Amino acid sequence: MKNNKRLLWAALVILAMIGVLLIAFYELAPKKEMKEAPLKNEKPKTLKIVESGGDDFLQMQGQKVREKDRATLELIQHYNIRKEYNVGEMHIFVKEVKLIKMTDIVDEEKQYLNNYNNKSIEDLLKEKNKYKDADWNELNEAVQKSGWKIKDHAYYIEIIYKVTNQYPEEVQFFSFLDVQFDGESFFVPRRNFIFSDDTFVGESSASRVDYRKGEKREGRIGLLLKKRPKQMGDIQFSTDDVRNGVTHELIRSGKNFDIPLK
Repeated sequence: MKNNKRLLWAALVILAMIGVLLIAFYELAPKKEMKEAPLKNEKPKTLKIVESGGDDFLQMQGQKVREKDRATLELIQHYNIRKEYNVGEMHIFVKEVKLIKMTDIVDEEKQYLNNYNNKSIEDLLKEKNKYKDADWNELNEAVQKSGWKIKDHAYYIEIIYKVTNQYPEEVQFFSFLDVQFDGESFFVPRRNFIFSDDTFVGESSASRVDYRKGEKREGRIGLLLKKRPKQMGDIQFSTDDVRNGVTHELIRSGKNFDIPLK
């Protein structure tokens, strides 16, 4: 019996020693460095491509969108205005103002934009008395010299608004006739390159489609800038007069307004 116990204890001691030797061997054995699992590369953000209306997708500063067969648009500054301006019962509700940069402009779009970066005769005539006595040939020559050619990029200011006729009659009106921004004057009927319900037809209230009673029109104006503004000052704009749609009699004279960019 005693011999059996001795054999059992001897076996246990041997097993314990083997365990100690295995642990020591494991600790002393050279270890392979654990390689960290490679981080999965984040997929590059895909540039959204749209057929048209790319500026509608731009809501955050730095956001970009590719407008097919036109250009890549990048939102530089965005101002949520939400302010109403009234000329009698004509209500102009300015929603947003955006500063947008265009790059990768296709040639056809450059040619189109080049039609809108010259000053108009109306713009020149407002430059103090510089062109007061100029004839039409001199004015046209000055218009041609006032522009620049669109190259690899362009900046433009966009004004998004809505106009509502609250008169109980049909009226003639032009909401944004002149715009002043960054030291430059823009005669909107000639300088605006974006067409919308409110800017599609005519160069004055008399030559445009009349506003029907209670009619609402969405408006969008795009004005090309020669360079990026150093700072975004306020926008000033002038409206045309409000006239009766049938008799053309004056109902309310046009007014001047400021759009604060803060």
